[in-house]
Amino acid sequence: RHRASAGQLLAAVRAAGAPRVALLPNDADTVMVAMAAADAAAREGVVVDVVPSRTLVQGLAALAVLDPAADPDAAVAAMTEAAAAVRPGALTRAERAAETQVGPVAPGQWIGIVDHAIVAVDDQLAPVASRVLDLLWHDGAEVVTVLRGHDARDDELAGVLEELARRRPGVEVEQVEGGQPTYPYLLGVE
Repeated sequence: RHRASAGQLLAAVRAAGAPRVALLPNDADTVMVAMAAADAAAREGVVVDVVPSRTLVQGLAALAVLDPAADPDAAVAAMTEAAAAVRPGALTRAERAAETQVGPVAPGQWIGIVDHAIVAVDDQLAPVASRVLDLLWHDGAEVVTVLRGHDARDDELAGVLEELARRRPGVEVEQVEGGQPTYPYLLGVE
């Protein structure tokens, strides 16, 4: 998994050629790196706002509310609020055997992740996805975003999403082709 360095982010800021730039790290470990790049850019006279998106689905939510015509401070505030409103989760397959918080996992089994913790393990995707979505759901939730990765299969989540719609009337499900490696499905509930 590649994470951008402060130097790479600073180079991107310079390449933008703008007096003010917003950075969306989309990775928890890259937020501090983005802040370091922002500090370096400030010494060069460029204002860099770091929208602390910690996952790809939070970054998508932030971009969805971006209004290029808005006052920059208001735009960054709206993007930050949108990113913070998303509860992220992930569905992937185990690469090796391990002991987890929910018991043993074997290579190839589905694992569900919420708040950087494994919360479900099963040979089948449906029970893992259902558990993750249940844990992500909160009062006021309206939208579920499914960011489909490189290894996602058509209709693999269809039954789970249909059941979610039955249990949560009015929920809006948005599926986006992300093409990301490692995680066939990244989920966001907002």
